[in-house]
Amino acid sequence: MSKHSPSRQAIIDAEAHFRLLAARLKDVEVEEAQAASAVEAARMALKQRFEVLNACEKDRHALADAKHIAHQTVDKARRAAQPTEPAEGSIIKFDTPEADRERPYAAIRIDGRWYATGQTGPANGYSWDDVMAQAIEGSYLVVYRGES
Repeated sequence: MSKHSPSRQAIIDAEAHFRLLAARLKDVEVEEAQAASAVEAARMALKQRFEVLNACEKDRHALADAKHIAHQTVDKARRAAQPTEPAEGSIIKFDTPEADRERPYAAIRIDGRWYATGQTGPANGYSWDDVMAQAIEGSYLVVYRGES
């Protein structure tokens, strides 16, 4: 039998239970601190990933801008290197790339538009830029020069 009175034993049991609860509370506080630390680490990792994604997005936009500028520069250079359009009534010969060989064409300028042989083109003909876009660089040759 216990050497304490029932009320004294109840107090001792309550104190022991309180110590157990205090220890458990301390464990819970440690677990909460660890969870908070893990949440903070995850938040920081996500923040870093978003920063990387944001930097990638900026790089993607910068590359798209650079590509656009490069295309504009190439187009300007192509137009600068493009021969001047021959006069009305002129006939030109040019080659276009095909799958396995170059294909020769001739075109005539009528009312400011170019009408090519050997193909079904638009009824209103081609613009000079369209003809030069199809022609292999350096293949253009004036066969007959019309009147200016």
